[in-house]
Amino acid sequence: MIRNINISHRKLKTLEPLKLDKKVTNTEAMIYVYDHKDKWDHVKDLLKLYYYWDDSEYIADKINTISALIKNSEILNIPELVLPKGLVTVDQTVYGFYMDYIENNINMAVLLSNKNITLDKKLKHLKEIYKLLYKLLSIKELKNNFYLSDIHEGNFIYDLDNKVIKAVDIDSSYINKSYVSASKYLTGNDKILNIPKYTMDYNGVATPIPSKNTTILSFLYMLLNTLSGSSVYRWSKSEFYSYLSFLRKSGMKNEIVDIFEKMYNDSKWGRISEKFIDEIDPNIDYTLFKAHIPTSSTGYYGDYIDVKRRLKYDRTTFNK
Repeated sequence: MIRNINISHRKLKTLEPLKLDKKVTNTEAMIYVYDHKDKWDHVKDLLKLYYYWDDSEYIADKINTISALIKNSEILNIPELVLPKGLVTVDQTVYGFYMDYIENNINMAVLLSNKNITLDKKLKHLKEIYKLLYKLLSIKELKNNFYLSDIHEGNFIYDLDNKVIKAVDIDSSYINKSYVSASKYLTGNDKILNIPKYTMDYNGVATPIPSKNTTILSFLYMLLNTLSGSSVYRWSKSEFYSYLSFLRKSGMKNEIVDIFEKMYNDSKWGRISEKFIDEIDPNIDYTLFKAHIPTSSTGYYGDYIDVKRRLKYDRTTFNK
């Protein structure tokens, strides 16, 4: 049985938003820590309350996805997923949902961009993310019917208590042909247009329909971002291929660079296992500084805003 949380606008005004690191992108909701009683126990949950709660189409899409995730929670009950537990209503109006609060964690956007952490450690964390993604692709009961849509560093955390990486932005998932959510790396990315292996949805801004191909593509962006110390999804194709040439000259195995080259063509990925990450030498400097490749602002695809729902957030409206 789904247990929803109902609070009043008066109660909402007393809650403090969760403070996120500036490296963590959050464009669609306010997030609060909610300390409450569950029967006889005190529980801390996270409330994710959407800025667009009064957009009936938007909130209907979200409720549909959240309900499907909860319905399949037994199938998706794995330690690496922070699943929705129920909806949150504010004075009987649905504003969002709630989930477990993993208090002792570090966001992967912070960890992977930290210059004081060795590349060797970063690659080990990326390997765990890769294994998680393939674990999700291998769920037999939801095969071809469940994908994480918005895959980027900020949507993964490292649970410091349980020593495991977890996916946290589950409400943007694509499940049973639900609404195609915007993706930080893929929405409006014209470099992947007209590539048949990425089937596009044109509801608002062009966004590929989530699939195994988009899952691999998004992960490779994360890997290249970490290696280069840059935002690869913003580069032009010319800049991208110049960087791949640098990787070959730096001694990276051709088999690995060949995988990166397939990001912008229709070639099949072939058999890729997490072992290919082990083949990357962590003692080599792969950064743009070392490559001496200047990159321009030829296409900014980060921090997207769905133009169909380009609404300004007004706290006085949100907490009316």
